[in-house]
Amino acid sequence: MNYLKSLVLYKYINSDTLINMKHKVKQITEDRLLLSTSEAARLLGYAEQTLRKWALYENEPINPIRHGRSLRWSKAEVYKFACVKEEA
Repeated sequence: MNYLKSLVLYKYINSDTLINMKHKVKQITEDRLLLSTSEAARLLGYAEQTLRKWALYENEPINPIRHGRSLRWSKAEVYKFACVKEEA
């Protein structure tokens, strides 16, 4: 297989993977008070690793709630930081 065909095939596989990943994203429902790191990062437009660093240093605008090893972020605080009004 020549280089051009392999490059096109690579792009096709990666774009198909991205399309499939979009369907795996959980919807953020109104009844939930806490968000996972990936959900909070998606809402804020930051990388997940940025939020993990905020949790590590504990001096950033939003601090997480620790539940064992996992981090959960208050939906109200995330919306407040993002300047989004939460629907009541």
